[in-house]
Amino acid sequence: MFRCLIVDKDKKESSLFFPVSEETLSEAYDIIKSKTAGRAKIADLESPLKGMKEELQWTRVTKHLLKEMNFLAQRMERMSDQELEVFCAAVQITKRADLKYLINLSYNADRFSVCPGITNDEELGKYISENPEFALWMSWQGDNVDLSDIGRRFADAHMGCFTGQNYVIRNEQAMAAVYDGKRFPDFNQKVENGEDCIFERRYYYRGEIYALYLPASQKQMRCMEGFLNVTDLDEFGYRHLISRIDGLKERLPCGLGIQEINTFAAAVQSALAQNPEREKVFLAAMEAEVPSTAEKAVWIAEHLNEYEMANTDEDSISTSLGKVRNQTHPIRPLSGEIHTLRLYSLAEGQCYKKYRYKGKTEYSDFAVPFDALYLTRYQKEIQRALQKYSDFLSERGLADYMDNILLKRKLISMIPQIEEWDHKLWGVLEVKSHGKLSEGELQEVKKAWSGQCSDGFGEGFYQKEIRTREGLLNVDLAYDIWSTEFKTEQELKGGDPERIREMQLGGM
Repeated sequence: MFRCLIVDKDKKESSLFFPVSEETLSEAYDIIKSKTAGRAKIADLESPLKGMKEELQWTRVTKHLLKEMNFLAQRMERMSDQELEVFCAAVQITKRADLKYLINLSYNADRFSVCPGITNDEELGKYISENPEFALWMSWQGDNVDLSDIGRRFADAHMGCFTGQNYVIRNEQAMAAVYDGKRFPDFNQKVENGEDCIFERRYYYRGEIYALYLPASQKQMRCMEGFLNVTDLDEFGYRHLISRIDGLKERLPCGLGIQEINTFAAAVQSALAQNPEREKVFLAAMEAEVPSTAEKAVWIAEHLNEYEMANTDEDSISTSLGKVRNQTHPIRPLSGEIHTLRLYSLAEGQCYKKYRYKGKTEYSDFAVPFDALYLTRYQKEIQRALQKYSDFLSERGLADYMDNILLKRKLISMIPQIEEWDHKLWGVLEVKSHGKLSEGELQEVKKAWSGQCSDGFGEGFYQKEIRTREGLLNVDLAYDIWSTEFKTEQELKGGDPERIREMQLGGM
C-alpha cells in the first residue's frame, strides 16, 4: 500500500513497505533508531491517497508514526476494490491526509455515497436530473437543460469527485471518531449510525461534523476527547445537541454537562425500551415536574411507570401535551414565590446630528457615538421609545420566546428596560420567575438575552430612530455584545439590590 523512503542524518536511505508484521516494524524502527539517534525523516512516500505524501514528507520518524502508517495500510489491505475506491475518493474530497484523520476516515465509508457509472459532467447532470433525491437542487436550475452544465455546477457546489468509474459524494451523515491518536480501534469495529440513540452530540472540527451518540460508553467519550484534543468535551465550543425524540431537547434541565446528559440518555433509553408507547407521557412528566437537575430528570425516567395522562384537574398538572399526574408521588406545582432578577449591560448610542440647510432641517450622514454617560441626558426619551416599541410583547415579554420549555414554564416575565446607575445608562432585563433560577437557568437566560440584543428585540429597537434635540438617536441596549458580560444587580451594585432600589426610589 505504501512505500516509505527514510533518510537519516548522514543522508543514508532505507525503504520500508507497508503493511508489515509488528515484529518487522519493531525491528525496522530499532535499526533506524540505532543509526540515527532518532533523527530519521520521511524523504519520500508512495501512496494511493492524495495529499498523504505532502502531509508526511520530512516528518520525523517515530515508532508511533510507523505504527499509524502500518495500521492504515492494514485497514486498506482488507478493503474490497469498491471500498478502497470510495476511501481514496473520500481522502481527495476532504483534502485532509494526517494519519489520525485518515484512520478515522477509513471507518466512515458510509458517510460517502456512490453514484454508479458516472464518469463525467454530462452523466452526472443526467443522474441528478433523474434522481428525486436532488429535486430541490434541480428546482434551483430554472430552465437550464444543459446536462453538462448542471453536472459541473453540482460538482462545484458539493463535496464530491470522479473516480474513473463512479462519482463519490459526501452525504449529510456525521463522522464518527474511533481513533484518538493513541489507542488503535479494532480492525473490524463497526461504527454506530445512531439509530437507537436518544441524543446526538455534534462537534464541528476542521471543516467536518463529528457525532457522539448518547448514551455512549466512557471509552467512546474519551476517544472523542482525544480526537478533538480536549480534556473535557464541555470545553469544546463548537457543538450542537440533537434529540432523536421530538421535544426532548427542549425539556432538558438547563446547563447540563455531557456526562449528565449521557446518564440521562441511558435512563431514558432504558425506560422507553420497556414502554415505547409512553413517550408522550414521559415528555409531559418532564414538563410538569420542571426538573432543574440531572438527578431529578433521571428520577422521572426511572419512575415513568408512575405517570399517566389525566382527564381531570384532580392531582394533575396541565402541560402543552395535556394533563399529567403521578399516581404515587404527587407533582409539586411551581413555586408561589416570585423571584426578581435584573441583568445589566452598558448602553451605547449613535446620533445623526441635525442641522439647518436652506431653511430645512437635515441630518448628518455620519453618526456620532454617545457613550453610556452621555446617554443619561436622554433617558426619558429613550424610556418612552422603549415602552412604545415593547407594545407588541405580551405581559410575559421575551419569556414567550424561550426555546427551553422547562425554563419557559418557570419564567413569569422577561421585560427589557433601561436604568441610570453610577451616572451611566444601562440596558436592563428584568426577569421574574417562580422561585430562584438555577445557575444553568441563569446562564440560559443570559444567552437568550444576548441573542435578543444582537439579532432580535435589541436589534429591532436599535433600528428605531429616537428624536432628540441633537438629532436622530439609535440606542443599543448592550454595547459590544460579543464581549459584554451581563451582570446581575448584586454583581453591579453590591449589597442588597432591593434595599438599593428602595433608596433610589426614595431619593427621586
